[in-house]
Amino acid sequence: LYLDDVIVYLATFEQHLERLQSVLDCLAKANLKLKWSKCLFAKNTFKVLSHVITKEGVGPDPEKLEAVENFPSPAVGHSTANKVKREQSFLGLCSYYRRHIQNFAAIARPLTSLTKKDIPFIWGTDQVSSFNALKVALTSAPVLAHPNYGLPEK
Repeated sequence: LYLDDVIVYLATFEQHLERLQSVLDCLAKANLKLKWSKCLFAKNTFKVLSHVITKEGVGPDPEKLEAVENFPSPAVGHSTANKVKREQSFLGLCSYYRRHIQNFAAIARPLTSLTKKDIPFIWGTDQVSSFNALKVALTSAPVLAHPNYGLPEK
């Protein structure tokens, strides 16, 4: 059995130590072993699955945001197939962080329409606007607050 990315994160250091002990006990009972060189303990900020987690919440990994910011226009390329692949790559990268972008689907619609079969690749003003708007939205994406389970659901 292989398990990755076990996260123990609590409000206070004391709570963290208590819960960490419980998690380590559970792992030991299940005969699961840790690779200590990959373990991080008592961190205030850490990266996991291309996100940065802090006490404030969850945000996109700055390295991925840099890739979005520097992503070249898919319109530049040698073949239509290459242009479509580059556009799909950009959309995939942005879509991974879609929960950080309000109205993601509406903003991305001019780009997603180009990924449909038998649709000609025409890079017009709508696509340029969508491409640039996604870059701006993602590179200024908000940190999403951790859920507060003490509040009533809406």
